[in-house]
Amino acid sequence: MSYVRLKGPEVAEGQDTDAAIKAHITSLAQKFSGIDKKDKGAIFSSVKTDPLAQGASIVLCARISGTPTKDQKSFLANYKV
Repeated sequence: MSYVRLKGPEVAEGQDTDAAIKAHITSLAQKFSGIDKKDKGAIFSSVKTDPLAQGASIVLCARISGTPTKDQKSFLANYKV
C-alpha cells in the first residue's frame, strides 16, 4: 500500500467546495481504475483532502492498494503535487 499526494479541483468562488472535491475524487478514481483493462493494477482504497496542505489550492491524499501499471503511473504523474 502506498500514498500519493494529488492536485485537487479548482473551485470557483461561490461553488460548493465539498461537492467539487467529491466529483473530482470520483472522476480520478474511475479514470485510474479504468486504465487497468486486465484488473491486475492498483485501485484507490481511499482519497481525502490533505489536512497538512497550506495555501489556497486543494491537495488530496490518495491511498493506493496494489501495484500500479505503467499506464496508471503515467496517469498519476499528471496529477501529482
